[in-house]
Amino acid sequence: VLDGLTANRSLKELLSLHWLLYGIAPHAVPLAIHASVAGLYYQSAHGLLGGGASLAAAFARRLESLGVTIHTACTARRLQLSAGGALEGVECADGRLITAGNCVVSLHPSRFLDLLPEGTVRPVYRRRLAALEETVSAFILFAESSAPLSQLERSNLYLGPGDGSDWGTLPVRSLFLAANPPDLCGRPGRGCVAIRPVPAAVTSAWAGSRHGLRPAAYHEFKALAMAQMQDDIEVACPELRGQLRLSAGATPLTLRDYLGHHGHGLYGAGHRVGQFNPQPATRLAGLYLTGQAVTAPGVLGAMLAGFLTCGQILGHELLRKEVRACH
Repeated sequence: VLDGLTANRSLKELLSLHWLLYGIAPHAVPLAIHASVAGLYYQSAHGLLGGGASLAAAFARRLESLGVTIHTACTARRLQLSAGGALEGVECADGRLITAGNCVVSLHPSRFLDLLPEGTVRPVYRRRLAALEETVSAFILFAESSAPLSQLERSNLYLGPGDGSDWGTLPVRSLFLAANPPDLCGRPGRGCVAIRPVPAAVTSAWAGSRHGLRPAAYHEFKALAMAQMQDDIEVACPELRGQLRLSAGATPLTLRDYLGHHGHGLYGAGHRVGQFNPQPATRLAGLYLTGQAVTAPGVLGAMLAGFLTCGQILGHELLRKEVRACH
């Protein structure tokens, strides 16, 4: 689309930089996905007091008020089916069975497949979910500062390669920079987070290692990557020079271990041209999918998927009436 509008490479790079918000390279993403993410971002970008943890806490409080029991440190091993193939519940790694006639799964689709007994879904469906392209992985730098960074107040910075990179490939020298969120009292955060997209393969040499048990070569690699990111930030934004102190860092292996899936992707399964992402309803009665892999990327995409999944369970017309009543 951009090629049809302009030959200016720098302009195309500028208009494409928001691919960092959904993790699929500009040449591979449908314009509708890019426009829906970038357009809403231009119009109404907001931060959360207390950061993402406050959003999770708000959901937890609401669930508890509705009488929902929340289990933590409880790994799901597989879905339990009756002899007739009906859903009976979820078997946990400790052997417990949480009985249920309905189950909503928000896992990464590849992990969802791990829960399914053989023959539950058609082979073509299993192959399609297994083949979903992963979003890009990343290096993530967390930095502290002695004072709020006024340069990032109510602003995010997108730093492009700026070197005429071939936009038919993944522009991996880009950077996204944002201030730490304000605390629950509204006081500005002191520090920032920087995200640099990288292929998951950059840490393949240590793929067999686990968190806390990685070799010295990995730690040297990670330290060098974080130092390079900080140098690039200070070159592009000299006003930040001397204000940032590295607090922590993450690599594709960190994302793999903390997000709980093997794809290392920053946003999990992506939405790209020619790819058919799963719908909420599955072949097994009472089993539904939800999450950003279903409808659209990110937090908003996950919320829209939740609405769509609830519509499958409760009826879409009922939800539409409730939304109209609140408008």
